[in-house]
Amino acid sequence: MKIILTRNINYYTPYIKHTSHGVLLQPLKADTVSFSANRKERNYETALTNIPKLPCPCCGKIMIPENVFERPLVKNYDVSAVEVLRALKKYETQMHKPERDVYRRLEKLSKKYPELTLQQLFNKKRYYHLANTEIKQLKVLSKIENTDFNLSPESQAKLNNALKNTRQIMFLEEKKTQEKRRRMIREFIELQNSCPEKKEMKQILLMIQELPSSRNDIDSFFVKYAYLDSEALAFKLLESSKASIEHIRAASDSGADKASNYLVMCRQCNNTRSSMPYETFISLHPEMIKNCQKYMDRIIDYLNKKHLFGLEDYPYLIQKQLLDETDGLIDMDVSKYKMPYGVTKIKQFRM
Repeated sequence: MKIILTRNINYYTPYIKHTSHGVLLQPLKADTVSFSANRKERNYETALTNIPKLPCPCCGKIMIPENVFERPLVKNYDVSAVEVLRALKKYETQMHKPERDVYRRLEKLSKKYPELTLQQLFNKKRYYHLANTEIKQLKVLSKIENTDFNLSPESQAKLNNALKNTRQIMFLEEKKTQEKRRRMIREFIELQNSCPEKKEMKQILLMIQELPSSRNDIDSFFVKYAYLDSEALAFKLLESSKASIEHIRAASDSGADKASNYLVMCRQCNNTRSSMPYETFISLHPEMIKNCQKYMDRIIDYLNKKHLFGLEDYPYLIQKQLLDETDGLIDMDVSKYKMPYGVTKIKQFRM
């Protein structure tokens, strides 16, 4: 049996051939063989998400590289929370709210209860946080209930029923039941779809979105993740800051699954954008215009010092892709990039 390597644009693709019969077998996956590099080093997504000190192009926070999540933070998580929190300390400034607030709350509790594990510490005040969460939820429901929306009697009855169902989700279900907030909001989405007063229903839906969330409220964070073990809790504090691949043109909008359509964004901003059109997303996050340039400056600085095969023209491709997708709102300066090959040679590496 003979291994033959054939050049195919961005990589070498191996084919297995029986020399006695001349039979060409099924080619291996394109990322199976490369220039003395392992699979992850040859993977565009992994190469981008592991660039150190890379700022999120949306919020501007320095992201936590993906490879941090591939190894244990400590040897054993069933130890004092003090030890686990000490390992997390270096990522504190990169944490989003409320993760950073949760981390600082846990630090204070660990001084008072140094013998407890992270999971035990997390659950120490769970019912205190649950009570606070329910108080905040009730305030939102009361605000809706006490607002005159000028609805028809039929629509008002539907609104009252939605408020009743929401309170049942809050108080009558098992306290450990997850995803309560999502289901509460679902009640009002269904209400919006069944009532003719579209302007009023939009206002109500905006008000119910004020329900506390684990993304923005420390009490809700403690309540939602109290069931996790110590290891999962440790990584949960970092997860929203994790570097992740964002498709500039959303996959749901026929966006290509290739590096020329990849922007690295923190998990929180990535989830927030989802498939939202960039015009809308930028109107909600105007800081993205400035932060995209910071992102590109770091990419260029990194590529000027370290060659990543297959990503040689990434700055130019991303600059053009964002310019097109944002209708000119984001136009990044890539003049400081020193391409490792001439323009004529780089064409064979197009992504």
